[in-house]
Amino acid sequence: MATDDDIIQIQQQPFPDKLFTSAAESNKQPILDILLDNIIPSSIPVSILEIGSGTGQHIVHFAAYFPLATFQPSDCDQKYLKSIQAYIDEYEVNAFTKNVASPLCIDVLSSTTIAEQSFDFIYCSNLIHVTPIECTQGLFRLAERVLKSEGSLITYGPYGLPDDGRITPESNRRFHTNLQMQDSRWGLKGINELKIIANSHHFELKHIFDMSANNKILWWIKQNNL
Repeated sequence: MATDDDIIQIQQQPFPDKLFTSAAESNKQPILDILLDNIIPSSIPVSILEIGSGTGQHIVHFAAYFPLATFQPSDCDQKYLKSIQAYIDEYEVNAFTKNVASPLCIDVLSSTTIAEQSFDFIYCSNLIHVTPIECTQGLFRLAERVLKSEGSLITYGPYGLPDDGRITPESNRRFHTNLQMQDSRWGLKGINELKIIANSHHFELKHIFDMSANNKILWWIKQNNL
C-alpha cells in the first residue's frame, strides 16, 4: 500500500486506470526472490491472498513466476481496485495462464465472506506502518480465519528493532516522524509489539529477512494445531 502522494496515474491506453508507484516497482523483484526461495516450489499449486494490493504492480509480477498458483488481490479503495483490474487485464494479454482473480473489496476492520481455511499464503506489503494498530490486529484476525493450518502470513515494510522496538537508522526515524505528522496513529511498529498481536491469533514469527532501504519481510506461520 502506498500513500496518495506516491501515486502516479499512467494514462496508458487501453488500460487508463493503471496507477504506478516507483517504490512498488523497485521492490517487487527483491520480494519475489524471497518468495521463490521460501514458498514451496512454483510447480505446486497454492492459493495466495494479497491484502492491500494497492496499485496491483506486485501481484501480476509474482503471478508470472507461479503459473500454477492462484492469486487473489484485494483492497478497500475503489481507485486501487480499478488499477489492480487494469494490471490484471494487461497481464492476461500475454500470460501463460489466467491465474489472478479479479480483486475483492476487503477491509481488515470489517468482516469478510471469504471461506475459512481457504488460502495457503497471505501477502501484505507496506500496510502496517500507514494504518492504525487496529488494522494490524484486523490483519492477523483475518489471517487466523482464512489461512489453512500451517499457512503463512508474509508482511513487508519497515519495522522497529525486534529486541526493544527502537527505530533505526535515522532515515527510518524521519520516516516515522513524517507518518505521525500525517496521522498520529500511523508509524513504524516494533516487531515485539507485532509478535504479541500475532501470538494472540496463534501465529509464530519464523523468519526475518532483511531487505533493501531498511525494510524487512516478516514470515509468520499459523500454528498447526488450529
